[in-house]
Amino acid sequence: MTRKTTIDVQGTAITVISKNEADFISLTDMVRETGDLAREGAG
Repeated sequence: MTRKTTIDVQGTAITVISKNEADFISLTDMVRETGDLAREGAG
């Protein structure tokens, strides 16, 4: 069974998918926030 949940880490929603007793964390969600911060500082 696959289960998808979202956790909040310092104001950023991170997707966690649980499948066959293993957890997978969305790296895309994690870097999306840091990428936004980097672009703001680059201007």
